[in-house]
Amino acid sequence: RDLFGDDGRVGQHLRLPVGTLVREIVIPSRSNGLRTAHRKVAIRQAIDFPLLSLAVSAQFAHDVCEEMTVVVSAVWPKPRVITFCPKARLTEEWIAQIAQTAFAAAHPLPTALGPGIAWRRQMARVETERALRELVATSI
Repeated sequence: RDLFGDDGRVGQHLRLPVGTLVREIVIPSRSNGLRTAHRKVAIRQAIDFPLLSLAVSAQFAHDVCEEMTVVVSAVWPKPRVITFCPKARLTEEWIAQIAQTAFAAAHPLPTALGPGIAWRRQMARVETERALRELVATSI
């Protein structure tokens, strides 16, 4: 059963009745061919609050990417989830296209911390490219 609905916040978005005791959480085993990457942009690594975070999960059959989910976080009003089904090798052209889509979806929250919104949007592209190159270099 899923614990959270909507955007995952607690309170009204929690799917469990009040007073429910969670005794066990089962995390499914990693399937063959699954590759993941996470990137965090912060002013300093000692600060937990990311200016931008990005997660990529992709299912590969040998070197062919069957499906992929990219989540760009620290964007308004909630994380952006982008799915792809390239059914191809992740070439530099594919990486550039996916990174451009992440850039277009990223609309960071205004913050008093660090660089401005335009820089953070650009980092969505850069970090997507880095994460995808990491996936290509990873073999399971």
